[in-house]
Amino acid sequence: MRNVGTKFLALAVLLPAFFVSCTKSGNLGGTSSGGGSFSGSINGSVNGGLSGVANSTITLMMAGRSTPLATMTSATDGSFNLVFSNPGGNSLLYLYSVGGNAGSGTNTNNQFLAIAGTTATPLTGLRVNEFTTSAAELIGNNFNLLQDTNGTITFNAPANAAAANNVATQYNNLVANGNVNTANGNVSSSTQRGLYAMANALASCIESPSKCSTLFSTATSTSSAAAVSLLESGYNALTNATNASSLYTIAFPFSSATGFTLTSSGTPSGFSFNNTLAATLNTFNTGLNFNVIAIDANGNVWGVNRSANLVTKLSPIGTVLASTSFAGGQNGLAIDANGNVWIDGGFSSNNVFEYNSSGTLIGTFPVGTNPSSVAIDANGNLWVTNQGSNNITELSSSGSNIGTLTGISTPTDLAIDSSGNIWATPNGGGLTKFSPTGSILGSFSVSGGVNGFAFDTSGNIWVTSFGANVTKLSSNGVLLATYNANLSSAVGVAFDAAGNLWADSHFGNSVTEISPAGVALGQYTTNTSGGQPESVAIDPSGNVWIAVYNGPSPVAELAGITTGSQFFPYSGPQFPGCVP
Repeated sequence: MRNVGTKFLALAVLLPAFFVSCTKSGNLGGTSSGGGSFSGSINGSVNGGLSGVANSTITLMMAGRSTPLATMTSATDGSFNLVFSNPGGNSLLYLYSVGGNAGSGTNTNNQFLAIAGTTATPLTGLRVNEFTTSAAELIGNNFNLLQDTNGTITFNAPANAAAANNVATQYNNLVANGNVNTANGNVSSSTQRGLYAMANALASCIESPSKCSTLFSTATSTSSAAAVSLLESGYNALTNATNASSLYTIAFPFSSATGFTLTSSGTPSGFSFNNTLAATLNTFNTGLNFNVIAIDANGNVWGVNRSANLVTKLSPIGTVLASTSFAGGQNGLAIDANGNVWIDGGFSSNNVFEYNSSGTLIGTFPVGTNPSSVAIDANGNLWVTNQGSNNITELSSSGSNIGTLTGISTPTDLAIDSSGNIWATPNGGGLTKFSPTGSILGSFSVSGGVNGFAFDTSGNIWVTSFGANVTKLSSNGVLLATYNANLSSAVGVAFDAAGNLWADSHFGNSVTEISPAGVALGQYTTNTSGGQPESVAIDPSGNVWIAVYNGPSPVAELAGITTGSQFFPYSGPQFPGCVP
């Protein structure tokens, strides 16, 4: 049963973090080169709208520690100065405030959040208010870290230190002095408008406690349950876009009181924004134009250059470990459970090639004419589409020919679902589903054609086309939804562990993160002008790797931005039928 009483939330955010840049920072207690503790302090004010919140309980928390570093009661003007024993290292600091009087009497529903830098570089002069609360929840949601347990909002740990670094960095790219960071040109107008709307909706409860019930009943969850705390109302707004206009109605009258600019035009369609904040981007000039990439179990990145006929192995930090030539013009790449790499010969060779984990060729096996894509099933068998033969070949893990699937014209890509069914694209115009024994289970058309596709944990198929949309089909090929994700002919696709789809934009020089509800959570440039992203893969640490054909830096990495790969090793479609 849900507790509908007042929640005093103690957020234990377990985020080991590093911090790179901030808007307003200061090392307030010296540095600790040996990892020992040292004295620190952090100050600021708690504000509800334009008023200081008197007598609120303000708590400083550190990632990975269940007990506070410091706690105190704010002064009558909302100010505070927390003195604490800083344990050193690079753990995330955050502030949590509850209760107090914002000018309308003591209100136990007052709840605020703010990121406070790291133990290495605590921030000073912080404002903690509705906007910082909205921003902290937005960033946490975008990184799939938020958890709601009966109204108590907590954060899951990021995949690694790089992911924690991105959480802190993006928050500080977004927030300055308790408001939007106008110095950051990457903060889109829709993100600003949405955050202001959310902040003002929270303010309706803070400034007038009698209106909390209205906010809570309006900020419903995806299961239509009302919020039971102020922070849960923000969480519900982020994860349930169906009631955005109703929340906006609550938010708009409070613009003058909160000081957050909000006009009646441009009502947000939802509170999960197309967030174009800068991410930590690494690029690698390997001297190669990768057409396709895949990740092995150790996090090494394998790429193939079709033009130069090279298969290359990169370390998890982008160092070239091996590069071997092969006889073919490959389109597909897959890695088996033993770490062996399989690639097809494309239009230059009617073979597939097997390499060991060191990049040494250990086998060449004949298949049909013009092989174009490869995938590995749960039994370790290899499946190969043959465009020229109008069929699909199955090989054992040792390369023996097991059988051939027919009834499909010029198949290009293929992938295998959790039931072992084989899905392939005939002429890029739709999808054909085969049983593991070769029976055709259905043929399904997809509006706009098929550029790339992948399966979510429920067995649904997500398809990118030549336009801006993403199409979602059931495991039986029934159309479930079409989402406009603002793509530009997405080619490579991959799912992360949180169920978000990552799709590159072949003509947009970017990669987009799309939620299970079809909302574009973020769009990130690959920073390789003139390049064409063609393949996406996610390593076990949550780093997103993109192959950028013809780019000055043909391999790009968004460091630690997800919670790790969902299917691993990934053996789905790695290169589409659309070949430039």
